[in-house]
Amino acid sequence: MDYAVTFDLWNTLIYEKHYDQAADRLAKNLGRVLAAAGPSIREDRLAAIIEECRQMVMARQVKEGLDILPEEQLYWILGRAGLTPTGELTGELMGYYTSARGRGEILVMEQAGEVLAVLAEKYRLALICNTGRTPGRVIRPWLAAAGLSKYLQVLTFSNELGIAKPNRDIFTRTLGELGAVAERAAHIGDDPRTDVKGALTAGMVPIWFTSGQEGDAPQGVWRVQHLSQLPGLLESIWA
Repeated sequence: MDYAVTFDLWNTLIYEKHYDQAADRLAKNLGRVLAAAGPSIREDRLAAIIEECRQMVMARQVKEGLDILPEEQLYWILGRAGLTPTGELTGELMGYYTSARGRGEILVMEQAGEVLAVLAEKYRLALICNTGRTPGRVIRPWLAAAGLSKYLQVLTFSNELGIAKPNRDIFTRTLGELGAVAERAAHIGDDPRTDVKGALTAGMVPIWFTSGQEGDAPQGVWRVQHLSQLPGLLESIWA
């Protein structure tokens, strides 16, 4: 059976250019739509609620291995803000909520395409993504436009399954669809709470991507600072 490598998405293959401004930018977009329809809320208040929701989603993923769907997130945010829009307005808000980043804000990690091209010649490759507020239906076109999806045989998104890393099931289901087994598979990602822990729980080789940051990996965990180091590392692990 072939060896397989699964990848995290955010801050591993792609990243958001102005991540620290995401909540403010989204609050501005949602606030503009709301104000045009009648109800209004201060942007700073809405931005704080959006960040509170993000933390809640992450906590559920990390602690329970479960996802909160983007639709549920938006309804929670609106309820927390004391707003109850319905019909077309809700649909318009959902459009902004799930895609407000825009392709201009999303950049491909250095050498991601080149490394995927090299690895695809030897291994079966897949993506395992905790989606947050950006669902798979939005991310797929991004990956295609960036030229990354052609190397990934399976694309797994937490919002489509209702489970999230570090839940063992999201790894095993991806490997099953890929035609691979955990004993001959590795997973690389930047978050030790979801990627590293999940890979260990699933019985895969855990590779922690630290994106240029210094520091030692925990015992039993491999570490790369740059994606270009990955082909050589996998060669040595599976020699």
